[in-house]
Parts: sequence; C-alpha cells; structure tokens
Amino acid sequence: MNVIEKRDYIHSHLHQIDDRIINEVFNKIHSYIDDKSDNLSEELKVALDQGLESLEQGKSSSHEDVMTRMKKKYPSLIK
Repeated sequence: MNVIEKRDYIHSHLHQIDDRIINEVFNKIHSYIDDKSDNLSEELKVALDQGLESLEQGKSSSHEDVMTRMKKKYPSLIK
C-alpha cells in the first residue's frame, strides 16, 4: 500500500475510531508539525528571509543559472 492509499484508508475509517484515540493522534501529528517548523536555525531563517525579500524585489534567477553557479562553487556536490 503506497502513501496515498494509506492516507485514503485512514481518512475513510476515521469515523470508526474512538474520540480519545483521535485526540491522541491529532496531538502527535500537531506536535510533529510544530517541531519540524521550529527546527530551523537562526542562520537558515535569516537566509530564507533574505531570499524571500529578494523575490519580492523582483530579483530572481532561473533554475539553470542557479545550477551553473552551484556546479562552479560546489563541484564535488553537484554533478
């Protein structure tokens, strides 16, 4: 069963699950999502904010340009 099928199965059977279990699962999913969104380092948050600001100012590059620059700067990582 792939992920989409698992999601559909869960969704179609939620009405059969006890409210206590629904609350437990909800709390686990909610805390997982919150933990993931808060795990960004301050350095990464600053970099993301700068990138968003650049986009708002109309400063952007094509995928091809970015890949060319990345290959030059990090040849061992980008092939």
